[in-house]
Amino acid sequence: MIRKKRLEALVCEGEQMVEQLVNLAKKNALNPGDFLLCYANGGYAWDDTSPMVGYGEEGLDSLQKINEIMTMSIDTTDDDDYFKKNGEQLTFMSNELNQSTSRELWHYVDIWENAYFLRIFAQLANLINHDHYDWRLSVYGETRKGGRTTFIREHIVKRLVEYPTIHAFVKEAAVSQLRNAIAHAKYHIVPGGILLDNYNDDKYATLQGVTFEQWERIYIHSIALFRIILSFLRQYSQEYKKKIDALDMPGYPILIPSVDGQWSEAFIRPNEDATIWRFIH
Repeated sequence: MIRKKRLEALVCEGEQMVEQLVNLAKKNALNPGDFLLCYANGGYAWDDTSPMVGYGEEGLDSLQKINEIMTMSIDTTDDDDYFKKNGEQLTFMSNELNQSTSRELWHYVDIWENAYFLRIFAQLANLINHDHYDWRLSVYGETRKGGRTTFIREHIVKRLVEYPTIHAFVKEAAVSQLRNAIAHAKYHIVPGGILLDNYNDDKYATLQGVTFEQWERIYIHSIALFRIILSFLRQYSQEYKKKIDALDMPGYPILIPSVDGQWSEAFIRPNEDATIWRFIH
């Protein structure tokens, strides 16, 4: 259960952070086409040799969850003292709070295990650090080696450390110990908050639990990152389409890696509503 006043404030924080993050990625991109590719989703086809743009394997696998997260309702209350009344007494916790928190926990896992979202987020982190868009970045490939926890830590959180405000916001939302505890049923919803049974499982597992107020921040910040990043990139995709239409361009120029390690130029063009981009041959 989320308090409405806190929801509004936390979403506002999320909008500010995502706006900073996206604007930095756009500003620091080595090539304007690299920023567009974060939405168009450049990668390699299943033969691992042919460049492609579009959802790709990770996107197609993630579409259902993306739609669910973008459109799902959030359980809210007008009562600012809701947690005190329903979840902080040692002998009582309301069934409503228990059930709503359970739903929120699984939404959280869906966000931080969504391969398409993680790939886009990692690409934005590349651009912020003045690196090219990484055509060969594979969430599936990387997580087979080290899991989602390592991918999020190495490809997203650590890469934002030069921008302390954004880094702190993302680090607070992306709590891998919490995600692992939920995914492996190593948690308990108890009066006062969520108890984690994977405390001390490794050097990163430093939380014994989180209060309902802490969980409220983690949950809403995560939803805000997911929804607002995808929405912002969609808006920019439409702006790119308006630009090529206004200038009567055949497509927008992007850079793709060549077999010799150099870069070559290609053009991509969107469909009518700028939701899908394709190569122009």
